[in-house]
Amino acid sequence: MIEILQNRVSYPISILSPNSPTNDEWDNIWKCVASAPDYGALLPYRFIVLKCDIFKNTIKQLIKWLSDKYPDSQDKIIKYWNQLMENTDCMVISYTVKKPNKIYSIKDQEYGAISAVTQFYIALNSLGYGTYWISIDDNIQQSLKQCLGIELENTTITGLFPIGTPIKERKKKRPNYNKFVQYK
Repeated sequence: MIEILQNRVSYPISILSPNSPTNDEWDNIWKCVASAPDYGALLPYRFIVLKCDIFKNTIKQLIKWLSDKYPDSQDKIIKYWNQLMENTDCMVISYTVKKPNKIYSIKDQEYGAISAVTQFYIALNSLGYGTYWISIDDNIQQSLKQCLGIELENTTITGLFPIGTPIKERKKKRPNYNKFVQYK
């Protein structure tokens, strides 16, 4: 487990090939997510797995929204998202459900959701899959939530995670932990 944590990396779409987890692997991934720290057992996280045509149609819709919002970057947007469709065949969207609670703040609930995403990320890497975290701005959030049937109020899309199999190994230089840890 230590080795998996120390070697966890993000994989850009340029080194992913379309291959997504099997049903048994998905089952194991979600069991890992269920073990994430969860403040007050509120279950503040949700995941949507987009496959096949739904995946491709959602990407096409994202291309349209992003191209409309950023017309000067339209060619770059289209190239990026088309490459994503070629190199991956599924994407997971995570979102946070913020429930009013007397004990646990919205921030506590967001931390619980981020913990679940971290578990998801590590589980994928441990099974040999690659992904990376794509965040989207607030304007696109509302459109994407409507498209996917996610409640508009009290939710925030945490990230989009295209999934594939890495076609080459990727090493990442890690910071020296002495830069962020003190012993007293």
